[in-house]
Amino acid sequence: MGKRILDNILVSVGAVVVTLALIESALFIMAKSEALNPFAAMGFSLEIESIRVNELRTRLETYLANADSAKYISDANTGWTFQPNAILFDGRLTTNSIGMRSAREFSETPAADTIRIAAFGDSFTAGTDVDDNEVWTQVLETALFERRIRAEVLNFGVGGYGMDQAYLRWQNIGKGLSADIIIFGFQPENLQRNVSVFRPIYARNTGIPLSKPRYTLQGDELELINYPALPPSMLMEVYEDFDSHPLSAYEFYYSGASPIPDWWPLPRLANLINQAIAKPTEPADDLGPDSERGQLGKAIADAFAEDVAKSGASFFVAHLPVQHELASYYNGGRPPYTFLLNYFEATYFYLPVEDLLGPQYVEPRYWGGTGHYGPEINQIIGEALAVSIVTCIDDGACPLPRFDESESAFQVSPTDGG
Repeated sequence: MGKRILDNILVSVGAVVVTLALIESALFIMAKSEALNPFAAMGFSLEIESIRVNELRTRLETYLANADSAKYISDANTGWTFQPNAILFDGRLTTNSIGMRSAREFSETPAADTIRIAAFGDSFTAGTDVDDNEVWTQVLETALFERRIRAEVLNFGVGGYGMDQAYLRWQNIGKGLSADIIIFGFQPENLQRNVSVFRPIYARNTGIPLSKPRYTLQGDELELINYPALPPSMLMEVYEDFDSHPLSAYEFYYSGASPIPDWWPLPRLANLINQAIAKPTEPADDLGPDSERGQLGKAIADAFAEDVAKSGASFFVAHLPVQHELASYYNGGRPPYTFLLNYFEATYFYLPVEDLLGPQYVEPRYWGGTGHYGPEINQIIGEALAVSIVTCIDDGACPLPRFDESESAFQVSPTDGG
């Protein structure tokens, strides 16, 4: 009888050990394969070492050694921007002298007979998976001309941007170029980027090992930190003693150094349990109206729109969902940031791209190799925006102060080419 009890105990202990080992293995795989950010998986860090100093040093040194040929350069105002005067992404994307997606240069003041439109956002605005003539901003320019409106569309989209960086790019460059209409391309992941300061902590596999400015909400007021952004030469000093650096408190995706030693037999599981007990956090998928990310996103959008209005321009928002968000939408799902989309629709000129497409557009053939819109979706977006803008102008809903005394100045005559 005693031997049987002992055997049962050993079997039970063995089953527990095997189960724990399997959980540890699963956490290890999740930490290594999490495409976006292992620090934020399940709302907790799954890594034993929250700041991988050696890995960050290697990434930063490699970037600095190849800065002249990098896609992105450090920018004090926004954190980074496209390399100017370059041909990027396997020859698909051309930038001009200010790092804007365009093979053309633009004067500070637009021509008297041309509406100037400027688009701001991330890689879904920049259009990193299509050629220069296929991106929706260029489609918009062409579509407006076909509707007898002379316009030029400036594309200020930059890969990896949050809403904060798009707004700062408008403030520091876009505002000085006297655009008549501003389009903000809202890709919902921007809500997560808004609460990050250090790109390689938010996205481990990033090709942008830099920091960015970040807004915080102090009551109803936006306060900007890490502005100007730390230069690359100072980042390693920060990473080497991250817990004591003042900016670490504003990095949403950093949970603090793990108290679990590397030699512990189940370090990731122990780390996960420790975090769950010691540090309750806002859930990783909480982008609702009561979350920091939801509230901050709304505040940044409102500040952006208010600043655009002060310049005399009209503010448009285009919702640019990624592939899995479209799939969820067509299956009846509604994301936690739906409150923000409803607000945009009620408050601003608004274009929901999900309503322009259909379930078939979730198929891979409509998407590029890096998960961005392919040519056909870009075409649909550009055409739809052209219709919205023409309607807005015809209805008098879009103020165009430059043309108050010459309303037809930007109209293309039927004999004027094209």
